[in-house]
Amino acid sequence: MYQQPPPDQPPNTYYPPQSQPTLQPPKRRRRLWPMLAIIVGILALLDAAKGANVFFTCKISSFVKDDSGNTAGANVNGTDTTTFAVVQVGFPAGTDIGKINAGDTLEVWGTDQGVFSGQNALGGTVQEVGVSAAYLVDVTTGYGVP
Repeated sequence: MYQQPPPDQPPNTYYPPQSQPTLQPPKRRRRLWPMLAIIVGILALLDAAKGANVFFTCKISSFVKDDSGNTAGANVNGTDTTTFAVVQVGFPAGTDIGKINAGDTLEVWGTDQGVFSGQNALGGTVQEVGVSAAYLVDVTTGYGVP
């Protein structure tokens, strides 16, 4: 590898390679998602945030239906592998469900609706935070609502 000589040295002189700085992995930027992705013991803190405006990035794990059987939202998890909590996002009016798929990454702007309790398909009691989305973007497909 050819290196340019330092400005104060004559050309055609051997210059040993300079040591390169050790590369460090980038520092993880802080996400807002951990505020919503908290284990059940801390869900009460989120209930206190009911009515707060929130923004987070998440991945769709499954869709949820309303009482009429229409797809009305999705259960989502954080985009990193350490997030275990599920947040239920209610889609804004006019959402084209055909343009959103399970596994897609969403950016959600909405209002924290607090913590809800209910039964899952196996009859167990679950608690999850509900967010009413005012606007969302499917980062995977580029689809946005409204």
